[in-house]
Amino acid sequence: SINVYPNPAYDKLIIEFNSFQKNIDIRIINTLGEIVLADDFLGTDRLILDVNILISGLYFIEFSIDDQILKRTFVME
Repeated sequence: SINVYPNPAYDKLIIEFNSFQKNIDIRIINTLGEIVLADDFLGTDRLILDVNILISGLYFIEFSIDDQILKRTFVME
């Protein structure tokens, strides 16, 4: 499982995975379908993303892990 908090977010977004992940690709997508932030990470079970560049609104996060796509949502205040 993936935990994303705080929700709503203000400047940081914490992402915790239930196990150690070797390779994670993350895309944050706005409601228009535009990728507003994308990055990849190696070898972690916890990430802290700086999201203070995002404007207020609803966002979707897509995680690509081991050929699986997982999705979550969060609100930016």
